[in-house]
Amino acid sequence: MIVLPNIDSKIWNIEDRTADIVESMTQQKAVDISLNGEGPCCETLGLYCLLDKLCEKFSYNKKNITIHTCNQLEKHSEYCIVKIPPLYIYETQKFVMDNQQLFSTKTFDAQFKKFGMFIGRSNGTRLRMASHMFDQYTSQTALTFHYDCNKTYHRDHLGFDDMLKVPHTHKELECALELIKTSPIMIQDIEESYPMLSPAHLNIAKVYHTFFVEIVCETYFTGNTFYPTEKIWRPLALKTPFIIQGPKDYYNNLRRLGFQTFHQWWDEGFGEDPYDCQVQSIFHVVKQINNMTLDELQQMHNEMKPTLEHNYNLLMSLDPKTFKEIFHE
Repeated sequence: MIVLPNIDSKIWNIEDRTADIVESMTQQKAVDISLNGEGPCCETLGLYCLLDKLCEKFSYNKKNITIHTCNQLEKHSEYCIVKIPPLYIYETQKFVMDNQQLFSTKTFDAQFKKFGMFIGRSNGTRLRMASHMFDQYTSQTALTFHYDCNKTYHRDHLGFDDMLKVPHTHKELECALELIKTSPIMIQDIEESYPMLSPAHLNIAKVYHTFFVEIVCETYFTGNTFYPTEKIWRPLALKTPFIIQGPKDYYNNLRRLGFQTFHQWWDEGFGEDPYDCQVQSIFHVVKQINNMTLDELQQMHNEMKPTLEHNYNLLMSLDPKTFKEIFHE
C-alpha cells in the first residue's frame, strides 16, 4: 500500500510518493494507493493527472490501480475507487454516551457568546475567516487558533500565501497579521494539542454551552468531495446550530444522510457555491446573527430544538454502512 499524506489540493512529499508508484509500475505490480484516511477530490489534488502521465510513460494498465479514499463522491471510469466511511463516528458516539456530565444546557447569560470557531491547523480560508471573527467579533466569539510561529508544522499550514491568491483587501491582510501576532489562541482549562487525534478532538465539548452557533471550517473544500469530519460531528452531537464553510453541495450531501440544517432561520444558499465564493455570504449571516439580542437568540434556539434533537438522534444511530447505502453507487 502506497500512502499519500495530503491536505486540500496538495500531496505531501510528492517526489518520494511518485517514486514509490513508479517502482510498482516498472515491476508490473498492482498500485494500491491509500489517501491516508482522508477525503480529498483526486482531481483537484492532482492525483489523476499524475497517474495518467505515469501510466502513459510506463505503458501501465490503469485497471491495476486502486485508490482508497474517504471522499464519498469520488469516482473514475478507469481507476478502481474504494470508498471508506468517514472517521470518528463511533468515537464521537462513545464519547457522548460516556460523558453526559460535560454537556450543559446553553446558558444565554451575560457571558454567553454568539459564535464558536475552533481552528487547529490553519489554511488560507480558515485564516481569512478566523481573522475576520477576531477583528469584528472578538467579544462574541469562543475562538481557538493554534498557529504557533515557533513550530514548523504550523508554519507549513498557515495559508497566508493562499490568501494572496484570491481577491482580498488591505484590511483583510492587516486583520490576518494581527491574528497571527496574537496566536496561538487557546481556551483556558481546555487541554489542546496538535494533531488532534481521537478523543482529543472532543476536549472542546465542555464549552459548547457557552455559545450559540459554531462556524465549521471543513478539512477538504475544493473540487467534488464530501468528507464529513469530527468538525461537523461535534455540533451535531452537542445540539448546536452550525454554519459550514466547505465544498460545494456539502449541505445537500449532509441532508442526503438525513440531517437537517438551518435554512429556515438564515440563508444557506452559499452552500451551493464553490468554496471561494462562500466567505462573504457567511460573513453576511454572521452579521445577521450578531445583530440579534440574547433574548432573540434564545427564542430562535427554542424553535430549533426539534431540529437539534433530530440531528443528535440521527448521529447517535449513524452507522458507517449508511454511507455505502447512500453514496456508493
